[in-house]
Amino acid sequence: MAKMLLKQYSLFSVLITLFLLSILLSEARLMSSHPFSAKLSAKAMALKNEKLTHLHFYYHNLLAGPNVTALPLNPKGPLDFNDPAGLFGRLTMVDNPLTLDPELNSTTVGSAQGLYGVASRSEVAFVQLFNFVFTADGEYRGSTVTVLGHNSIFADGTREMPVVGGTGVFGFARGKVYFKTYSFDAITGKQLNSTTVGRAQGLYGVASRTDATFMELFNFVFKPDGEYRGSTVTVLGRNHILAAGIREMPVVGGTGVFGFARGKVHVKTHSFNTTTGNTVVKCDVYVFHY
Repeated sequence: MAKMLLKQYSLFSVLITLFLLSILLSEARLMSSHPFSAKLSAKAMALKNEKLTHLHFYYHNLLAGPNVTALPLNPKGPLDFNDPAGLFGRLTMVDNPLTLDPELNSTTVGSAQGLYGVASRSEVAFVQLFNFVFTADGEYRGSTVTVLGHNSIFADGTREMPVVGGTGVFGFARGKVYFKTYSFDAITGKQLNSTTVGRAQGLYGVASRTDATFMELFNFVFKPDGEYRGSTVTVLGRNHILAAGIREMPVVGGTGVFGFARGKVHVKTHSFNTTTGNTVVKCDVYVFHY
């Protein structure tokens, strides 16, 4: 009886051994049928212990001027950030400088190369894909960090986007990028970040051959909420735009709350870009109305 059990046990052991050998041979054949793959250790890839690094710099997206760094691939009419639906689908390729300080002429540490597209019809929200390419001398020269994510550019405070990879020093990188707008120009891609109360709609023409003097005709059209909702103030006059101090133009009429309006507008230039013509003007309107 004992001999029979021993014989059965030996046979069972042989079967297990043959089964394991069969598995090993199958794996060997599988590996040999995929010569493009091989298992590697972290040591073989010269990977070191993971560490956390904080990089801090300023990103300049320049849509106008002598040194444009953001080029629209499929322009879709005027660049109007108040009309997200009109911007939807707009793609822009970028090679934006990364600097140590907010000033564009400060030390350059690299560039953001890639593209972004307007991916929302209800807000100005971008899907962004770009590489931070570091060019400054030092430890990070030639390395990159790859970012892919959602950027709602008018959102208050800090926005986040994920780091999905990298090369060089940042090989196998993972992490996130915190974005916060330092300054913004709604035309060249510096709009003051304050409440919109309406729009100035109309036209102006250069009416002098000796200086930059405009004949201006426009309506201040107030937003459809609040006391002045839907009302307008009409201005027609002369504006010597480079004159120092305050200039005056007459109010010649109005509608809604400002029906039969008369008065004047004091205008003073807050900022003026001589390259692009982008201007921010302070307006004080004084009107009599019923």
